[in-house]
Amino acid sequence: MPNTDTDTDTKPTSPRRVLVRCFVAIALLTIVIDTAPKSAVTGPIQEYLRPALNVTGLWQGEWPLFAPNPTINNGWLSAEFYRVGSTSPMLAPNGQTLTWNSPIWSEFSAWDKFYRFRHVNYFNRVPFRGKEPLDDLADYIARTTLGPEFQFVETKPNLDPQQEAANKGGEAIELRLSKSAVQIVMPEDGSLPTRDEATWVYVGSGLGMRKYVK
Repeated sequence: MPNTDTDTDTKPTSPRRVLVRCFVAIALLTIVIDTAPKSAVTGPIQEYLRPALNVTGLWQGEWPLFAPNPTINNGWLSAEFYRVGSTSPMLAPNGQTLTWNSPIWSEFSAWDKFYRFRHVNYFNRVPFRGKEPLDDLADYIARTTLGPEFQFVETKPNLDPQQEAANKGGEAIELRLSKSAVQIVMPEDGSLPTRDEATWVYVGSGLGMRKYVK
């Protein structure tokens, strides 16, 4: 009869469990490297890992949550529409200026911003990602605001959008994209003012324009 008092569980770890543990360890290590301060050692590794992190959605990005420069979601993007050759913006059927605005996140609840955090990140970052993302956004705005029949026309010295539109029996519209924000004025001593003492200023800048014809 075997001695059960001295028996031990010697069952080897299954290959599947080993693979799972290795995957978790690699994922955690990758996230740690991605969020580590950029240096001569971590910088090249971060650049090497970035394509894989972007594809898998594991990228962490920046975490500017704390002083001295926390991210404040007080910015939004806007678009106005002009008929080519006109200095006055187009009007909507209700007589108001025809405009498009991204969500103004300061007007949303904490829960709305929580479950739409990817939208928050997109509109905060797209102005700093170069021309192509802004062109894609402008095309989306034109398609949803003006209508799918409006198509982008490349501006060239020998190409007149008005003439191109006339050839198609339509009209040429210029979309002007801009970024607006409300920023706090920091005191000269670098201290953070209270809500009642804070002074806010409006700032805006142009992001470019694209022309569309119908």
